[in-house]
Amino acid sequence: MQSAVAVAIINIEIPHVLGQIVDVVTTKILACNGNQTNEIIASNGPGATAVISGVSRSETFEFLVRGPALKLLSLYLLQVIMTSVNKL
Repeated sequence: MQSAVAVAIINIEIPHVLGQIVDVVTTKILACNGNQTNEIIASNGPGATAVISGVSRSETFEFLVRGPALKLLSLYLLQVIMTSVNKL
């Protein structure tokens, strides 16, 4: 019974986190406006720490989407665990 409640709470949280990811993607698309500078900064990968054209690492797409994406992944894994416990 407790795992069913936990799964219900997780099912409520998943769309919220998906919304956060959509917000990051939308912000990236609107900020880009055909400017290739943002693409160069975003493609530098996790090791990029330099500031290029006035955009810091904390403003790159990968940095901004990482938190919500990891949270979504953990919610899905928790949902699988709690659902399988509920069936036992």
